Amino acid sequence: MKEMRDTFQYLQDVFAVKNEIVTPAAPVPTLEIVNDFIPDGISHITPIPETDSLTEVEEPEVKKDPTVKEVVIFQPAKTVTKQAVTNVIEVKQQKAKHKEEVEKKKQELLAKGIRPESLVTEANLRKWLGDGWSYMKIAKETGVNEVQVANTAKSFGLQSNISKYVAMKKK
Repeated sequence: MKEMRDTFQYLQDVFAVKNEIVTPAAPVPTLEIVNDFIPDGISHITPIPETDSLTEVEEPEVKKDPTVKEVVIFQPAKTVTKQAVTNVIEVKQQKAKHKEEVEKKKQELLAKGIRPESLVTEANLRKWLGDGWSYMKIAKETGVNEVQVANTAKSFGLQSNISKYVAMKKK
């Protein structure tokens, strides 16, 4: 109990409010009269004198601790290898070639009087997807865009094994 009393007395002395006059470090700003409006209850307002120049504030000098070292960390730039650029170009070329093949097949079927969309039936999709065909391969064989093939398969509740694998990888 005595220890608690001593601790309380010490903290009271440390945090006690002393009757000292505190002078502000910066001058206290005065009120500025706006549109000659003086609120009720205030008898006199001292206007702020206008000055032509701005006063500069001196910034205090920062002392650097010699024991503290400044460390700058640089992150190395991400390098793109020639192989990566070549792979991107090859993928773009493959996509362009695939698009040309689909268009060619579409024109071939139209010349024979067959609508390419008529080949993408539920039975055909079940057979092709069951055999492990991708939407791209079905598109190449039917002349229908692979996005249309995927949407049609989805409307029948079907999905290719490859798209299932890709969907699981994204999760």
